[in-house]
Amino acid sequence: GKIFWLSASGMIIANIFLTNYVYCTLLQYQAGSQAGRYIHSQSIPADEIAEFKMEDPINSVHFYAQELIPGVDTLSEIHNIKYLLTMDKGLNAIKQSGHSYEIIKQGPQFKVSELTPAFINPKTRGSEVRNYYIVKLK
Repeated sequence: GKIFWLSASGMIIANIFLTNYVYCTLLQYQAGSQAGRYIHSQSIPADEIAEFKMEDPINSVHFYAQELIPGVDTLSEIHNIKYLLTMDKGLNAIKQSGHSYEIIKQGPQFKVSELTPAFINPKTRGSEVRNYYIVKLK
């Protein structure tokens, strides 16, 4: 019985430590939650924003935005769209197409469900993250 309770106590303490000190820091790198909260706080309607060339799926954006954010594959599909959630490839495509835009939110993105030693290390984390952008089309 002592071995069981000792093991269980160790797991509980490790879980509390990881939840409160490690994951809190790492979760700020999830683009879905950060962008979704921003979309919700700015009251951007779902019919005015779309995902464009997102390299990693960010399924949580729908939950945090409290709306279903559609995706578009080409810029010819953005007739009524005023905002795009994108990454570097999408931003380059917007630049090359000649659309004028303004970056209204930018942040680091990493799939925290696939942690790597380089990402966990704060000194090398910058080389592992990519940027996401919410751009307002003009």
